[in-house]
Amino acid sequence: MDQRAHHALRRRPRRGVRAAGRRPRDATVTTLARRGPALAAVGSYRLAGGAVDLWLAPSRSTEDQLATEDLAELAGVTDERARAEFTAGRAALRRVLADYPIGLGPPKLAKDGNGRPYLVNAPGWDVNLSRAGSLVAVAVARGARIGVDIERAVPQPRAASLAARYFSSADRAALAEHDLASAEATLAWYRIWTRREAIAKATGAGLRGLAADVDGVELVELPMPEGYVGTLAALPEVQSGRTL
Repeated sequence: MDQRAHHALRRRPRRGVRAAGRRPRDATVTTLARRGPALAAVGSYRLAGGAVDLWLAPSRSTEDQLATEDLAELAGVTDERARAEFTAGRAALRRVLADYPIGLGPPKLAKDGNGRPYLVNAPGWDVNLSRAGSLVAVAVARGARIGVDIERAVPQPRAASLAARYFSSADRAALAEHDLASAEATLAWYRIWTRREAIAKATGAGLRGLAADVDGVELVELPMPEGYVGTLAALPEVQSGRTL
C-alpha cells in the first residue's frame, strides 16, 4: 500500500464533496464507526431518496477472511491478479456489512446477469464496490441503487480513444480546456471516467452503458487520498430496473 493512501486511511473520516446544492446526510441518521485503523468512513449521504455510506479499505486481504460462498466463487478464478482483486474486494465488503442490520443472518451475495453484485436476503439494501491501486471502495445503500468507481490518476495511454468512444461532446469540451499533457487534464479525464463508470455500475449496464446519459442520477465527487479520483452515483430504486 502506498504511503500517502495509508496515511489518508488513518485520518478521521471526512465528509464527502457533494454536487452543487446538495448537503451530506445528517450524522444522526447513520453513525459511522471506525472498525480498526485500516477501514475508514469517507462519508454518509442522502442520495436519490436513499441513505448511502461510503468506506475505504486497503486492498490487502487473505482468503481466510472470505465466507464459504466467496471461496466457492473464487475457486473458478485461476488468474492470480484476478484472485487477489476478488479477495480484496469481497473481504472489504464483508467487513463493512458485518455491523449493518441487514436481513436475517449473514448477508448473502449474488450477481445478476451483468455481473453486478446484490444482496439476496436484504430487500431495500444495495451494495457496490471498486478497486484501484492499493484501495478498495465499498458503498452501502438503503432505498437507492448505487454505483461507485475509484481510479488512480495516472496517465492513460488510451485517453483520447476512450474519450472519443464513451464521452459526450460536453465531456470532450471540458477536457479541451486543459493541456492534454498536464496533470490537470489527467485529473479531469478521470473525473469524467469515474462518473460514467459509477453511473453504468448503478444501472447495471456495464461497459455498454458508459456512453449513456441517464436521467435522475445523483452524483458525488468523493474526497480521495492524493493520486486517486472517485465518484459515487445513485438512482431512485423505482428507476433502477430491479426492485430493491
